[in-house]
Amino acid sequence: MATAALLVSGCASIWNAGDLADWVRDRAVEQGCQRESIELDDWYSETPEGNVWRGTCRDVQGTAMPFGINVDAVWTPSKSTS
Repeated sequence: MATAALLVSGCASIWNAGDLADWVRDRAVEQGCQRESIELDDWYSETPEGNVWRGTCRDVQGTAMPFGINVDAVWTPSKSTS
């Protein structure tokens, strides 16, 4: 039960990019996006506020809407070894 609470709250770590993209889509829906209209950028960007994955979607009225989801709560970027 505690694990489910962590997953729902967004405090759990995500281990692969596909799951991260799904998590970002879920957060975009929470912000008012219609799931079928979500278009994500290729990957997240490093910003002063943290790592943010941006995209666009349409809200319930069909209006285009940009969004940005900070992924730092669930994703740890891999470090370059070169």
